[in-house]
Amino acid sequence: MQLLDWELMAIARLCNPQKYAFYASLPRYFYKNYLSLYDFVIDYKRNNNALPSIDFLKSFFGIEIYDDETVSDSFIVNWLEERYIYETVQKGLSRVSRFLTQGYVREAYGALVDTINACNRGTVFSAGRSLSDALLELLKDYEDYIAGLYTRYPVFFDSINQVLGGGVNKGEMFVLVARPGMLKTWLLLASAHRAWLDGYRVMFISPEMGTIQLTRRFAALHFGISFTQLRNYELNNEEYEYLQNAVNSLLSDEMGRNFLIISENFDFRVRSLEIAIDKYSPDVVFIDALYLMRPDYPRGALWEQIKNVSDNIKRIAMFYQVPVIVTTQLNRGAISASELDAAYIAYSDAILQDADYAFALERLTPDLILPTTGQIGNYLSVAENVEKINELNLLLFRLKPLKMR
Repeated sequence: MQLLDWELMAIARLCNPQKYAFYASLPRYFYKNYLSLYDFVIDYKRNNNALPSIDFLKSFFGIEIYDDETVSDSFIVNWLEERYIYETVQKGLSRVSRFLTQGYVREAYGALVDTINACNRGTVFSAGRSLSDALLELLKDYEDYIAGLYTRYPVFFDSINQVLGGGVNKGEMFVLVARPGMLKTWLLLASAHRAWLDGYRVMFISPEMGTIQLTRRFAALHFGISFTQLRNYELNNEEYEYLQNAVNSLLSDEMGRNFLIISENFDFRVRSLEIAIDKYSPDVVFIDALYLMRPDYPRGALWEQIKNVSDNIKRIAMFYQVPVIVTTQLNRGAISASELDAAYIAYSDAILQDADYAFALERLTPDLILPTTGQIGNYLSVAENVEKINELNLLLFRLKPLKMR
């Protein structure tokens, strides 16, 4: 793809009523190769209270403008920002080099500082807001809550949601930490199922379990059939006919398209996840086994790669204002630990640093034997599973808050 394509995509999205405000807020010099085109769109919007179509711009300016929906807004902005930094650093270092060759050390240092400041000016646009704007947003947020427009997304057990004031907010990251074999996938899927039943668009990502495996669990939860019998292909004719009718009924309902499963045939890179979120616009995202997600550019030790993944997933949650609920593991040292804390999170404590909330899931008593996958699947095999989930909390688990932001 040619370099200017990204800038033209930004111009195309500037003409999109839903994206205009965001792309109009970018620094004008980000559109350096098409400033006349950028100014035309801004003036057109100001004078006509409407936006020109892409086809109109094509015919008027004679430039081939197009958009690629698979490219996220975040990626385009990152590219424009990185181009600005690259060109600024290149010019700045050229000045630094000239001063140094002439022996002007202090002047070279000053040119270096100017370059760093210029880079910072070009990268704070998306983070900076005036206090006035921030306070107005605060009032709107509160008014939305009073009007019943404010959404919190319940997760796992009601005991957690009570602590969170009803659930997780948009843009927040919730982490459930547990030892292997603590039924994390079941609990995460049940939480996703609950959000879906409440009418939300759900995206469920699993790097460690295939689509059929996940769908068996979902079928057990939603249709109230035995997970063990489904897994072992032991449904009798009556049960199988019931399953067929239930599936066909769901297929005829658009609601079935509001639960997206991402498993095999996905590369699990953060970049690919961001494209999927940008394309499908889920209300809430669930990631089973965060530590198996992959950075875009694997570098450094494993813990550094997981830190990169966690940092970027938090960035995505904030950028798209979507809550992200993830699971991860405790390390081997937690097996013999009498009291769990953040030091026992496997691979990287960066996950905890990025989390808005983190809870550790433990056995109610150390010698408690947890149910098998089949047993838990059969126990939860009811469509209205919220009460069952809360019973599990009381019967099997205790929860320890590791972080509350």
